[in-house]
Amino acid sequence: WQKSARFRDAVCGRRFGKTFLGKAEMRRAARLAAQFGVSVEDEIWYAAPTFKQAKRVFWRRLKQAIPASWRASKPNETECSITLQSGHIIRVVGLDCYDNLRGSGLFFVLIDEWADCPYEAWEEVLRPMLSTCKFNVNGVQYVGGHSLRIGTPKGFNHCYDSYLDGQGKEHDHRSWLYTSLDGGNVPPEEIDTARRKMDARTFRQEYEASFENYQG
Repeated sequence: WQKSARFRDAVCGRRFGKTFLGKAEMRRAARLAAQFGVSVEDEIWYAAPTFKQAKRVFWRRLKQAIPASWRASKPNETECSITLQSGHIIRVVGLDCYDNLRGSGLFFVLIDEWADCPYEAWEEVLRPMLSTCKFNVNGVQYVGGHSLRIGTPKGFNHCYDSYLDGQGKEHDHRSWLYTSLDGGNVPPEEIDTARRKMDARTFRQEYEASFENYQG
């Protein structure tokens, strides 16, 4: 959680451990929201390409990540949200109907499968919602919420652009690239089998987090 990097991008191969990372980030955001004096109007979100996908992938894991002692009440199973003792709300959302998400402010948003999400959801809704968040760190006030966008590449789309932003194009962005093997969850022999059996470009994209051009 770097104050100099409001916008972070982790480009990862399949089964790297993105969901494990997401649980840790959501738990940390919940703790920091209370510690930094963030307004309860600024929420903490996990976002995926669709609500159905977000709920299936992360809702159960989010309930595991947030201890019962941190919660003000039982999780809201309909809205997929948790209200914390601090008053802050953590929720799971889908970006397929992103216009319906307008309204609240954001302290932190974790965007999963970033390459598959509509860029307009970020540009028109999420990015502006981060703009008004204020918090205090060691007596210094900061304005602007944070984001972490994670996912596997899908050609040279907005995921590639934001990765380049984090490689020095933008001062408040940072980005990293990890292969499936880096995560330690996929055995090397499984990687070798996939390399032999899969189309070379598909293998590089899915396992090595490589940006590939499929045109032609």
